[in-house]
Amino acid sequence: MANKDKSAELRAKAEKVYQQKNVKITEAPDEVKALLEELSIHQIELEMQNEELLNAQTKLEKEKEKFQKLYDYAPVGYITINQTGNIIDLNYQAAELFGKPREVFNFNSIFPFLHKDSKTDFRLMLREAYEQRQKTSSSIAFINSKGSIVHTKVNVIPFEDTGSGEILVRLTITDIVDERMQYLRELEEKELKYAEIFNHSNDAIFLFNLDDYGRPLKFLEVNRKACDLMNSSRESLLKKNTSDINTDEEMAFITRSAKEIKRNGKGLFEMFYNHKGNDKIPLEIAYYSFDLQGEFIGMAVVSDIRKRKDSEAKIRENERKYRLLAENINETILLTDLDFNLIYVSPSIKRLTGSSQEEYYKKGFKHGLTNESVKYVENWIENYLRESAQEDFDFKNYSKVFQVDRYHKDGHLINFEVSLSFLIENGKPTGIITISRDITDRVKAERKIKETNTRLQLAMEVGNLGWWDWDYEQNILVTADNKPGLLGYNPGETNFTAQDYIDMIHPEDYDKAMNAMRKHLEGKADRYEVENRLRMKDGSYKWLYDMGRIVEYTDEGKPKRLMGVIFDISDRKNAELLIQNQNEELKQLNATKDKFFSIIAHDLKNPFNTILGFTEELIKKHDDLKSDDRKQILKTLNESARQNYSLLQNLLVWSRMQSNRMPFNPEQIVLSELIYDNYMLFEGTANKKGIMLKMAENTEQSCWVNADREMVNTVIRNLVSNAIKYTPEGGEIVLGCEPAENDAVKVYVKDTGIGIKKHTISKLFKIEETFSTSGTSNEQGTGLGLILVNEFLEKNNGELLIDSKKGEGSTFAFTLKSVKTERQCSMDCFGDFKLLSEKIEKLDEEVKQYFFNDILSLFKICYKSYSSRKVNTFSNEIISFSQKYKVPELEKFGAKIAESMQQFDINQLNICFGEFEELMDYVQKKIF
Repeated sequence: MANKDKSAELRAKAEKVYQQKNVKITEAPDEVKALLEELSIHQIELEMQNEELLNAQTKLEKEKEKFQKLYDYAPVGYITINQTGNIIDLNYQAAELFGKPREVFNFNSIFPFLHKDSKTDFRLMLREAYEQRQKTSSSIAFINSKGSIVHTKVNVIPFEDTGSGEILVRLTITDIVDERMQYLRELEEKELKYAEIFNHSNDAIFLFNLDDYGRPLKFLEVNRKACDLMNSSRESLLKKNTSDINTDEEMAFITRSAKEIKRNGKGLFEMFYNHKGNDKIPLEIAYYSFDLQGEFIGMAVVSDIRKRKDSEAKIRENERKYRLLAENINETILLTDLDFNLIYVSPSIKRLTGSSQEEYYKKGFKHGLTNESVKYVENWIENYLRESAQEDFDFKNYSKVFQVDRYHKDGHLINFEVSLSFLIENGKPTGIITISRDITDRVKAERKIKETNTRLQLAMEVGNLGWWDWDYEQNILVTADNKPGLLGYNPGETNFTAQDYIDMIHPEDYDKAMNAMRKHLEGKADRYEVENRLRMKDGSYKWLYDMGRIVEYTDEGKPKRLMGVIFDISDRKNAELLIQNQNEELKQLNATKDKFFSIIAHDLKNPFNTILGFTEELIKKHDDLKSDDRKQILKTLNESARQNYSLLQNLLVWSRMQSNRMPFNPEQIVLSELIYDNYMLFEGTANKKGIMLKMAENTEQSCWVNADREMVNTVIRNLVSNAIKYTPEGGEIVLGCEPAENDAVKVYVKDTGIGIKKHTISKLFKIEETFSTSGTSNEQGTGLGLILVNEFLEKNNGELLIDSKKGEGSTFAFTLKSVKTERQCSMDCFGDFKLLSEKIEKLDEEVKQYFFNDILSLFKICYKSYSSRKVNTFSNEIISFSQKYKVPELEKFGAKIAESMQQFDINQLNICFGEFEELMDYVQKKIF
């Protein structure tokens, strides 16, 4: 990675030097210019490399001289000893450590200078260094010439003496890392790197000394590539002069070039070299000369340029071919600079537009364009100038394809498709090139296709049609844009495969659709045709008619391609389903009607038989019958007539429910009120039968619901009536209202009557199985009461609950949704009673009579029932009164109760009604 970075840096420097030279190459093709530029940059790179090598060599020699000085004068002590411990060499710092001159230590033993406690450690450290041939270290104490102990950190490094071959060790006496030694090691590494670069260069490199005329003499150094080129070893070449390996002709050329090299210090030239006396190899030689410590040295970097020469020949040939191509192609090539000045127009322009190259050079690239095309081009230029000013504009990868229209010289219009891109040189844009192709015939064909597609699309949209094209062999499905639209997807939102559509088939239609396709593919049906449901985007299903057939077979006769159409048949299917449901409903209604008439015939016939029988007896035996007998007959007749009336009434209500002619007026009602009303209604009847009828203790709490008052009242009335009918004398019936789960309110009627068998409960709600049992006092029923109860509750979103056990009693209950009334209430609905009282007192007598008679009566009615309809009537009346007679305090009161009723805030209504009641007492006492 480091070598790549170094190479890239060197390349960048070479490019910068080349640009500074401002070399201009003219009279050559662009490709040749680019190649010459590359070669020039490469030459500069080689020059820079050569300069770096020479600098490194000079630096190395100087560093060697410095090394000895660094060793001698290093701030740490260096001592070289042999295996016996004799001192071979040491530097001044080490001598100073021992307190004696440096010269007296040669071949003296180091052991006398060791502290007695360190001698053993030193011997072990020395032995380890010699035996293992690796660096060791230890803390060692020395004795100097004054007898003082010097504590040190000693590093022992074994090495082989290059002169004698003896293994010696060098002692580094220090307690820190020596930076100069680190520097020397780095320098040595760099020297090795430069040597590596020199020997592994792709070019042959020769170093030689020069004579006074700059001519090469003896070789000083060569790399491996040079040896390969000369077909000789390094040792052999270093013994030769340059004249030994070059012919007289080659030496004459080198001598002529030497003058320029001596004058400029460098040169670049090409020559042919007789390789092995046979082939002549074209070489490029980058020649450098420099003074190295008074010696005139030359370096030649020799490159084999056979490939480059071949490339240049190919470039010239390609240039010739491209010129012929540009002159003969049907497309027109235009080249402009970045300011849109026309530089080149291909000769084909005359064949396509009738105008010559010269006319275009004179009039510019806009010549012949229609006004619309001129505007388009000018808009593009404006956008280009704005966008290209941005730093991140990518000239290299920019391309644009668009259409322009030009007039032929004879006046007819030509459509051109234009491909535009930038010419890039050295990474920078230098021009704009456009290639224009005549697409007039294609535009006409596309226009016809578009018109046909528009008509087809319109027909498909009107008919709600979609088409599909299935490459069965490759399993590639193409559909009309509106096919996904039939399923709720937007055009382009999906890219469904055949399997995707298969997965959308409704599970109930899957086998039918697969069998239809399988039969067609196997040749058992002339086409594929099916009506099935497909899953839409929202998860629902839509009915579609899908029909297609094989339009292409493989060479083996197998299906290859299928085409078909699909359209929405949901309306037809929904109509069919509606008719089917209506037929089913009619069948049920007819069955119910038949049963209904059967009930009427049976239930009405029996009472009338009784009536007819007793009236005949009364007529025949009138004179013979006693008064008590006649009275009993009349009582029986009355009971039969009452039973018939009750039956007819229930049948009338039920029939109105079935035909949806029963009015439904939901409002906010207090269930405890209705319970109390029914308690009062049936209390006498219950007492007459000896039954205890009572209200539960918690029934007084306000159980508020939103329901139809009359329907709920009918439900309660039926349940209480039934409880009395089926409870014997001495029994008990409890009416109550209490909160239930899920914000509901439950009303219950609990009795200690005869109860109902579990398996007969379900029969209570079926008109076709009218079930009626005589009461404990032989009371007769119609069998329609609970049917009406159940239907009334369903109408009010309620639920009927039955808990009964034969012989123990029953609890009939129902639930309705509760209306919550927890709100912060205002405690002031009027303001100052005294002021309001004075205003009422000042009213005319007639107005006061109206107020106390009519309005106060309305108040008492709504205060009792809390009916939303009655409360709203009272509110509207009092607001109208206050506005007409200018009593704004009453208007405020009317608005307050209207708002409370709308929000179903019963607590606030209670407060306002309570205040109004106090106000009326206060005013009436003052006036009357």
